[in-house]
Amino acid sequence: TVTLGQQASSADARTAGRELVGSTFMGAAMAALLWFGLTLRPNLWMLMLWMAAAALWAGARLFGVKATSFAPSFWSHALVTMLILLGPAIEDSANGKDVYTASAIRVGLFVGVALYAWATVWLLERLRVASAGLKLRGKRPRPTPQGPGWR
Repeated sequence: TVTLGQQASSADARTAGRELVGSTFMGAAMAALLWFGLTLRPNLWMLMLWMAAAALWAGARLFGVKATSFAPSFWSHALVTMLILLGPAIEDSANGKDVYTASAIRVGLFVGVALYAWATVWLLERLRVASAGLKLRGKRPRPTPQGPGWR
């Protein structure tokens, strides 16, 4: 959400919002695949190996070894989201709770917060443009030798 909040124009905010929501979904998919891998053989060594595999897979795209249409920040955010989702899932399984339901709720909350941030930045951008337009309406620009209205 920091990337989204630092955008200077609505086009950049739109791109950053798509990246934020997309990386959230990609991180959730990576966490689900890692969790599925852990169901095959659930122990600490396999957790470490699956996490290393996910980091290498995302790292190849992050550093441009594997060409992708996404920005490096997309892969960084996806990897961080995967780690954030895995920690509570491991704790849920240790406590005997349903991991899939809790993870689905967490992913829904993550996406909801991302959409809220995206909508807020869009609204603030529209308000900024509208207030700038009101300020300019009261003043008429002076004609310049190259500009319109110069005779």
